[in-house]
Amino acid sequence: MKSDPPRAYFAAVAFAILDVATTSMTPDGAIRAVMGQQLTVQMCPRELQPFILELGAIGSAVKECEAEDNADAIEIMSRGGDPPEPRMERTRKMLVNGVGYNRRQQDDRNASRMSLEGRAVSLANRINALALGTTRLKAFRDRQNDVFSVLAGLGT
Repeated sequence: MKSDPPRAYFAAVAFAILDVATTSMTPDGAIRAVMGQQLTVQMCPRELQPFILELGAIGSAVKECEAEDNADAIEIMSRGGDPPEPRMERTRKMLVNGVGYNRRQQDDRNASRMSLEGRAVSLANRINALALGTTRLKAFRDRQNDVFSVLAGLGT
């Protein structure tokens, strides 16, 4: 937060999106809200509906990624190999450090997964695109100072 506030700000939004997409989405595409309430696409104003739909799509993509990574890890380990870093872990690193970090930090273990790397980049880009759209919403901008002052307080 102190060394690069804009990056921390944007990463916080991206991680919030990732968290909601992976923990608060119902199978039918609604969001589990506070006190057991559900927010459906139909309940949202038309201009916000694409955001809810994209949250659900990101959640599905994450689950698919994790299932594929698990299957790949089991297969590699059954042959005595070391599985590469999971795609979701690489995606999280990209959300913190920027998509280009991976080319600078590539290690030999992940070199064999270059064809899959595009999928981690694609997911990070998708999350970042939704974060960018979210930060442009008037309702978000109206409340962002309150939210980020709390986050800044947690970081100290």
